[in-house]
Amino acid sequence: MSDDPAPLAAEGAAEAARSLGERDLDTLYLQDARAFALVGLRRAAEAEKLLRRTLAILAEKVAKGEDAGEGNSLADDARVHLGMALAQLRRWPEAEALLVGSVPKMPQREARTKQAVRFVADFYLTWNRSEPDPVRSAAAADWQKRVEASATSVVAR
Repeated sequence: MSDDPAPLAAEGAAEAARSLGERDLDTLYLQDARAFALVGLRRAAEAEKLLRRTLAILAEKVAKGEDAGEGNSLADDARVHLGMALAQLRRWPEAEALLVGSVPKMPQREARTKQAVRFVADFYLTWNRSEPDPVRSAAAADWQKRVEASATSVVAR
C-alpha cells in the first residue's frame, strides 16, 4: 500500500461528487481533505485549484442563503489550507491574508487549530528568512507566543 493519501482522497471525493453532487457539503469536506493531503505532499498547485473551487461553491451557497457548513467553518478551514498551499508556492502576501484572517476563527483547543497556529509562526519565520523585514520578524515572534500559549490553553483571538 502506498503512503500517498492523495489517490484515496481523490477517489473518495470523486465518488461523493458522483453520488451526492459537487455542491454537497460532504463532497466539499472531502475535497478540502483531499487538498490538505496534497499540501502535505507538497503538491500546492493542485491543492490551490481544488481549494479555490471549494471556496467558490461555498461562497455561492452563502449568497443563496444555503447551508455552507456549521458556522462556515469549512470555508475557514479551506482558506487556511489555501494559505498553506500559497505559502508553499511562495506567494507570501496572498498566503498571509488568508492565514491571519482565518486561523484565529478556528475552534479553540483543537489539535488542528494548534497545527495551524504553528504553521503561521513557521510561515512568518520562513518568509522573513527569504525577505527580511522587521514587521515580519515581529509577526513571527507574536505567532510563536501564540504557539506557546496554545500548548497549554487557548488560541488568542
